[in-house]
Amino acid sequence: MPVDTFSNRDYWKAIILYGLNNATYKIALGKTLLDLASRDTTHVGWNVLSEEFLKQYKNRLDNAVMPQQTNPNRLTVRAL
Repeated sequence: MPVDTFSNRDYWKAIILYGLNNATYKIALGKTLLDLASRDTTHVGWNVLSEEFLKQYKNRLDNAVMPQQTNPNRLTVRAL
């Protein structure tokens, strides 16, 4: 299938939904991209992307009582 036949939804699924796990970082990346897109951002530097990603990731760790992995043997423990 030629690359130009993929929809934006196909790209989104490839980045966020597919893979071997549904780790917190994928959700944080997805929320970061959605937030930047909602501000009509089309180009993002690494510094901006990393800062926005870290905010989303920390917010999930601080405010959500959810495991980062669905595999109980791979749960991340946050240091105090």
